[in-house]
This record gives sequence, C-alpha cells and structure tokens, in this order.
Amino acid sequence: MPAAPVAATCTARGLAQPVLRVAIAGGGPVGLSLALLLDRMLGERVSVQVYDHRWQQRGHTVAWKTEAEGNVRRQQVVTIQSRHYTALGEELERELFQPAWCSEMWPVGPDSVGGRNPVNIPIARLEDQLLALAARRPSRIQLVPDRFHPSQIAIGQADPPQVLAICEGARSEVSGTLSHFQHKFGTPDKAMYSHRGRHFQDVVLGLRVKSRLDDPSAVLLTVSQNRYLLNAVRGEGFLNMRLTETEAAMLAGFEGGAHIPPAAVPAPLWHRIQQGLQLFAVRPQDLSAIVMFRIGMVQRPRFSAELVHHSAAGHGTFGFLLGDTANAIHFWPGRGLNSGLSSAVSLACCLKEHWKGRPLRDADFLRHEAVMSMLQYRHKSRAWRHMVTTDEQGEPVAICEKIEQAIRADGLGWHDHAGTLQRLLDQLVRVRERLRTRLPGLPDDDRLREHLRGLDLCTLRVMSHSGAWDSAQTGGQEVDAAELHGQFGWA
Repeated sequence: MPAAPVAATCTARGLAQPVLRVAIAGGGPVGLSLALLLDRMLGERVSVQVYDHRWQQRGHTVAWKTEAEGNVRRQQVVTIQSRHYTALGEELERELFQPAWCSEMWPVGPDSVGGRNPVNIPIARLEDQLLALAARRPSRIQLVPDRFHPSQIAIGQADPPQVLAICEGARSEVSGTLSHFQHKFGTPDKAMYSHRGRHFQDVVLGLRVKSRLDDPSAVLLTVSQNRYLLNAVRGEGFLNMRLTETEAAMLAGFEGGAHIPPAAVPAPLWHRIQQGLQLFAVRPQDLSAIVMFRIGMVQRPRFSAELVHHSAAGHGTFGFLLGDTANAIHFWPGRGLNSGLSSAVSLACCLKEHWKGRPLRDADFLRHEAVMSMLQYRHKSRAWRHMVTTDEQGEPVAICEKIEQAIRADGLGWHDHAGTLQRLLDQLVRVRERLRTRLPGLPDDDRLREHLRGLDLCTLRVMSHSGAWDSAQTGGQEVDAAELHGQFGWA
C-alpha cells in the first residue's frame, strides 16, 4: 500500500524548522540502521519512510512476513566489528547485542576499538531488533510494508523526498530501485576483479549446522585454510564450503538459495561435505540445510547522484547507494555488513551537518562519497585476496582452482597421509602462534593432530594447498567513517 505523503506528516507536527524528508528503499540492517541514526542525529529535523515488501501490517505493528507468506528469512550468522557497532551509539548497541543471542567468537584486530571483540549475531535476530526499535519511533520513522516505487521521484512529482537511500541489496541492480536509476550512478566495472578477460567468482555451499567444537579451535581451523569457514553463535550457524567449478556443476539448477536435499548431492561431493562436518565436529543429524550461491564483485564509479534537479517548480532529490547495493563484497573475510553500517553512519553524518532547510547540493556529500570510495577500496581489496592468490610466477590464480588441483593431486606429489598431515599441522601452528596473544584456549599440537588424524588424504591436501588466510596482506589501517566525519561534531 502506498505511504501517506511525508509532507502531511510534517505539517501535522506544526514544526517551525524545515524538515528533511528521507525515503529508504529496503528495510534490512543497513536501511533500518540509517533510519535510527537519522532519528537520533537530526531529531525533529527529519522525517523518514522505510519501504520493504518483506514486511506485513499486523494490527498496529509491522512485522516480517513468514515463509508461508512468501518470505524466506536469512539464517546466516554475521560478524560486526566493534568499530562499527560502537558507531551506532550506546542505546542501539545495548538493544541489539544482548548476550542471549550474541557471542564473541573472533579475536580483536585492526577493526576493534577499545580492545572490544567483534560480535556474532544471527542476521534474522538483528533484523527483528532493528525493526522493533524503528517501530518505537512512529513520530519520525514510518514503516511501509511495500516496495518503494521509483515513480515517487520524478520531475513534476508533488513533494518528493529530498533524499532517497537505496538499500535493497545486491540484486537491486537487476530487479529493484537501482535498476530504474542505474544511468544516474554509472555502469559497474568487472575488470578490477578479472584476469585476462575472466571475471573471477566463487561458488559456495552454505551448510546450516550445530558444531560441538569450541570457538578458539573453530577459529584456528577456519583461518588456517581456505576450503571451509564456520561462523556461528555458540556453535549454531553456517559452515561454508568453497566449491570448484567441477563441484558446482554437480549441483547445476540449485543456485540462487534453493534448498538442496542431501539425496541430490552426488557421492563424491557428499563425502567432501562430510569431511567438513567432521573437521568442525558436526554430527550428521546436526546438518539441517544446504544452499548454494555464487559471489563476485564489481567496481562502482560513484555512490551519490542527483536524481531530480532542483528547479523553480520544487526541490530536487539526491540518491545514495548503501550496503550491498553500493558494495556487494565477497563474504569470506566478514566485512560486508560492516561496510554497510559504515555507509549508513557516513550518510547520516553528512545530512546532520548539511541539512539547513535549503536545497542540498553535490558539495554537501563530498566527504560521504570519499568515505564510500575508501570502503570500496579497503573491503574489496581484502575480499579479492580471499578469492585469489598467485602461482610461482606471480600470476593470479583463483583459490578454487588450487582446491581443484589438490583434489586431482596435479603435480603436488603429496601422496602419503602422514606427510600431508604434518604439512597441514605446520600451517596450523604458524597461524596459532600469530593468534596466541589475542585468542586464549587454542589447542596444542597433540590435540590438533588427534583431531585431524581421521580426515582423508584428499581433504588434508586441499586444506594445506589452499593456504591459510593472507593476514599479512589483508591487515592494516581500516576505514573509520565516524572519525572521518569527526570535524562535523559527531564521532
């Protein structure tokens, strides 16, 4: 159903000061966080409408549709770095990250502030909490259980919003609001994440599991190789498995999030899945779902655009790409949502500083556009190094191709179980020594050897040949959106 005009709501308040009208297309974590940040930072100077067709009106409240109502909720666990959750403010942090549904699985790192760990939280729980918080602020945040219709922003349209934030996710370019305004933001470029004309992508199986492994052991086993990745809250979450193109072809027809019945998985691939379950101490009965998805990246030329120009007939509308709509990032290093939250913080800071009741202009978003470019550079550079490594000649090679090579044992000469196990243990020990001061409770050599002894030769070879996470190249300075806007009086 269409929303009531925002102008009427503002008039009813009888406010003397001009009110900034903001429309947000997409009510996921980034869109709802932006709405709450604007409410907190601009107060009575803002009126926000958030649109999402995955919601439904239920009496006096708006709630997420159920699977029976056509909405399959995301179930993965996401990791939010302390740099980003503290930027949301104490109230949001307290309401969102409660011990009952969160955990601190990962150690502190360059994206940690005040020595505070990253927090793991199921994304569905995060979305539920954000929606409930937004619903408590009906005077300034209106929740609209419908798609945003781009026709609301057009020349001659009565009283359009001054700001449109597009937060509908990576597929918005194909079937959402971004597809309507694509020409305003330019054409994304695949070349930055390609080699010799081939656009690199990964195909990943997401296995919903309950692991019995302790967190320190799970972290060590995850970052010491590039085949399997476990992210969980007290063991419950997703075990992700990077596939080769040969393996992906075995499951043709299941891409796009469709659940894969175990009986549909060919025997060779099913055995490799079982090896991953054994690695992370998952019993067969504790595997509850299998999905497959393909992920790649593109370079965006810009993130802000004037959608409708200011004229004598009325004010203009500026559009902004946020979250996955702006920067869909390979999820392996766990920075996608963090980048999205930073983009929301950055835009909120700009609007807080520059909304004076006059028409907005390009220069008002100079710093925001710079922050978005920095986020793209930092997070996609890191993600690229989790997709691609180099061969002996320094040529880029996809990690999934190294996995394929290890499965076939092409040119490796690793044919004895004991020698390959020792090679992998050496790899684990090097990573463990690096983590020791930041992650107590790491397993010793004997415990690691006993845990890995039961894996077959092919699995050991794949884990060793895929290599540990390239922390030397992916570490370093991080983007702090709040700090970069600090001169505006909010950080």
